[in-house]
Order: sequence, then structure tokens, then C-alpha cells
Amino acid sequence: MDTSPNELAAGSTDSRPPTASRWLLIPPPPLFIFALMLGRRLGRIVPVPLLPAALLAPAHLAGICAIVAGAALMIGAPLLFLRHRTTIIPQADARSMIVGGPYRLSRNPMYLGLTSAYLGVTLLTASLWPLLLLAFPLWVIQTKTIPFEEQALTRLFGEPYRAYQRRVRRWI
Repeated sequence: MDTSPNELAAGSTDSRPPTASRWLLIPPPPLFIFALMLGRRLGRIVPVPLLPAALLAPAHLAGICAIVAGAALMIGAPLLFLRHRTTIIPQADARSMIVGGPYRLSRNPMYLGLTSAYLGVTLLTASLWPLLLLAFPLWVIQTKTIPFEEQALTRLFGEPYRAYQRRVRRWI
């Protein structure tokens, strides 16, 4: 299901474009990759195990499941954007509001997918450092990226987007 901004323009009350943070110049995937790589490097320099050795086998299985779930979200959600011919780029105006598929359960399934895959790799590496450094990309996404996107979508779609925000959680 999608709705075009032309159909919804009457519901919007603020026509000013949102203010973009410099953090938006870095797409979310590189933020996650940077934190993960730094965590892996720190884990080699100062090893801090995430779990006791007895839990490594179940952690590896959980890690694989988290990576598969994350990949499904990271692939499936953008395909909806492609099908509805709208953009996934936060600074570009969306042509339609996607509320179906994984967007029925989360307003940000791509970020949820990145987080899930990151946690999966963390479980596979069994190092505490990547888990600690996950706070950095999540902080950027939660405080810079998502608020910008929400402001832009509210400007474009007005009340239907606000109703969607009330109906569907930001993460899960």
C-alpha cells in the first residue's frame, strides 16, 4: 500500500524542508560497518569475550538466524521502494508512503535489519567490543537520521503519516 504526496498535500501543515544534519552525509550502512570493524579490531587487541565458551555454539546459531533475518529486511524493504518507485535516500522527497510489508510492524525495517545483522555478526565473533560500539550507529540513526526522515515525511504526507506514526512503532 502506498499513498502519493499529491493526494496528501492538503493534510500537511509545514511546507518547510527539514534541516539536514551533517550526519546524514554518511549513509547508515557505513556507520554500522565502521563500528563493527572497529569493534573487531579492538577485540583482537584487547580480547573481551561476549559469552562463556559453553554458550558459543548456541550463540553462533542465533547469530546466523539474526543475520538471515537482517538480510531479509535489508533486501525486502528496499524492494518495496523500488516497486513503488520512491526513494530510500533520506534527503530526497519520497513519492509515496510505504506502509505495507515489514512497514506494517516497524517504521524503520531497514535500520532494524542492519541492527539485526550487526548483532548476528557480534554473536558469531563472540566479542564484547562490537556490541559496545553498536551504540554509536544506533545513536546516529535514532537522534539524527530518523528524526530528519520523520520530519520530511510529515511535511510531505501530513496527517496520514502522523496516523501511521501513531499506529506503527519506530523500531519494533
